[in-house]
Amino acid sequence: MFPTTLTDLWTLTASSIKTEAVRLALDSALFDQLAQPSTVEQFALRQQWEPQQATALLELLWSMKLLTRDAAGYQTSAEMQAYLCQTGERYIGDSWRFRYQSLRDVGQQLAALMQQTPGTPPPAARMDACWAQAAQKQIAQEQRALTVDRACDIVGALPEFPQGLC
Repeated sequence: MFPTTLTDLWTLTASSIKTEAVRLALDSALFDQLAQPSTVEQFALRQQWEPQQATALLELLWSMKLLTRDAAGYQTSAEMQAYLCQTGERYIGDSWRFRYQSLRDVGQQLAALMQQTPGTPPPAARMDACWAQAAQKQIAQEQRALTVDRACDIVGALPEFPQGLC
C-alpha cells in the first residue's frame, strides 16, 4: 500500500487530464449540447468527432459526475446544468476558464519566479489588468452563481428578517 502522500501525488498527475476534459467540454459547448440525452453517435456527429474518442471523453466526464448515463445516452447532470450550460441561471464556465488560465500561467512561470532577483517587482501590471477585467465578468459570474445561495441562507436564518426575501 502506498503512503497517502504518494497516492495524492498520483491523483495530482491524473487531475491534469480531468482539467483539460472540462476545458474542452466548456469550449465546445458540450454541456449545452447534452442538456438533453444523446447517444455517443449523435453527439459525435454533431461535434464532428470520432465516436471512440467522444466515448472516452464522455466517460471521463461521467466519472466526474458532470454527466449522467442511461439507456438514452449521456446527459449533463441535472445538478450541473445550471452551472455548466451557458443558458444556466448560475453559469460559471467563463469564471472557471479564467481561473484555470490564471493558475496555469502562474504554474508555467514558477521556475522563472524562483530565479527572480530579490526586490525586482513581478509583472504585476499585467496581472492587475487581467484581474480588473475578470472582476467585470468572470468574478461577478462566480459570485452570482455561488455566493447568492449562501447569503440567502444566512439572511434567512436571522429571526429579525421575514422569510422569503431571497
